[in-house]
Amino acid sequence: MISESDIKFIPKAEFKKKCLPWDDFREKSSQPGVKVIDTRDYIQKSRMTKAKKESLSDEDREQVEKFLSKNKEMLGTLGKKRTINLTFDMLLRNVVNNKRYKTQTLLIFDQVGKQVRWLMYSLEAAGMTDYYFLDKGAFGFIGMQPYTGK
Repeated sequence: MISESDIKFIPKAEFKKKCLPWDDFREKSSQPGVKVIDTRDYIQKSRMTKAKKESLSDEDREQVEKFLSKNKEMLGTLGKKRTINLTFDMLLRNVVNNKRYKTQTLLIFDQVGKQVRWLMYSLEAAGMTDYYFLDKGAFGFIGMQPYTGK
């Protein structure tokens, strides 16, 4: 848990140093011992029930299929077996402050690259230094969000 005394403002320039463009993130993901963590929730990954999918307009369904295809391509490139799916709560509970992860390189991405900035505070407070974020999150590679089509 972070105490008030642990918190120091992290300038945007410091945050940007931890953000890797897609090609660098992808290349680093193939190195031994690296853990890739996908923090997106099920809505951001466009997981929905069959009934929900059937209720979409043809245009929306087409957008979801396009998103799912690009998402599959991205995860395939990063290596499904190397990618861990953890919500932020689970990430904080199971990774941050866990000695096992202190010596590993962590590559973390969210949907648009904004939530991870808050995660940086917890990582820094825990003394973790070998971590990076995907610049612009999954959106940076996929180019759209499943729930908006934009």
